[in-house]
Amino acid sequence: MEDKKTTHRLLYQSLAEVISSKRKSLKMTQQQLASASGIDRVFISNVEQGKRKPSFGSVASIARGLNLSYAKLVGECEKCMNRDSTGSHSEVPAPDYNQEPA
Repeated sequence: MEDKKTTHRLLYQSLAEVISSKRKSLKMTQQQLASASGIDRVFISNVEQGKRKPSFGSVASIARGLNLSYAKLVGECEKCMNRDSTGSHSEVPAPDYNQEPA
């Protein structure tokens, strides 16, 4: 079992990857995401680079800006985190953000 520090690092790396990937798949700029979510563009940039650890509320706002539910965004982070911790990048398909939430 991983220690808490490693788990948190993986979580924030996964969050950064998922937010950036979803934003790019929507062909949104960081400024457009900032406007849609009500979050500062520099903050979004720092989250995507793993330099900031957003609050629960900030993640919820970013999810709304990406037209995702909070649960869907966190679920994608969990999938990404599990993939990263097992090192099986090639075995897990990329997230399909175009599917409707269950």
